[in-house]
Amino acid sequence: MSQVFSNYAVSQLNANITSGATSMSITPLDGGKFQAPGNGDYELLTLTDGVNWEIVKCTSRTNEDFTIVRGYEGAAQAWDSGTLVKGSVTEDTLNNMMQKQNFGASIALFNYQNFR
Repeated sequence: MSQVFSNYAVSQLNANITSGATSMSITPLDGGKFQAPGNGDYELLTLTDGVNWEIVKCTSRTNEDFTIVRGYEGAAQAWDSGTLVKGSVTEDTLNNMMQKQNFGASIALFNYQNFR
């Protein structure tokens, strides 16, 4: 199971979703901006209105329709049509990468918080 990434993938929700929804749709013709994960792979996506946010795990995509796991980072919540959707590198992603690389003492030299 690997995390996959997209460059500059940004869109908007095409319809409202509830806090329990496990699928979402984005603006028509924007699907190709994002990965189409499969075989256990996933892409992390941020949903935000500019104030609130939620990180979801996208486990598959067909065109503009995404299958998602809610509240991957942050609490699951309802979102309105027009909410910003973007491919994300998150704090958890970076922490996991650094742990897997086992940087040891040199980890202090690469503190991602300096890049926020």
